[in-house]
Amino acid sequence: MYGLTPREEQIMNTIWNMDHPCLISEILKASPALKRNTVAPALVVLENKGYLKVDSIGKSYTRTGKAYVAAISKEAYKEQQAFLNAISQSRDTETGVLDFLAAYVKSKNMSADFPQRIREILEHY
Repeated sequence: MYGLTPREEQIMNTIWNMDHPCLISEILKASPALKRNTVAPALVVLENKGYLKVDSIGKSYTRTGKAYVAAISKEAYKEQQAFLNAISQSRDTETGVLDFLAAYVKSKNMSADFPQRIREILEHY
């Protein structure tokens, strides 16, 4: 997945907090600091990046539009950011990879065969 800009992250946080399919008007109501001209194109970008998906077509008081839902949970996003930070904030590539692996193991998403697969890769090279 691609990273989020601060504005995209603000929009995603609004959507995560709403926890239901939401129209642009609902996002704007929940976050008054956001403006329609900023949110509308950002929703398309977030959909293209894989963070949002269109759930349905909804109707607000004056408009009909797409109702968006998060395609990734807030927890999964935070975990992904931890992985990316482990690599990007390391002093060299090797340390970055080791930090990434440590973050992955701590996430408890590791499959049972992952350690063996890592051993096989290392033994192959």
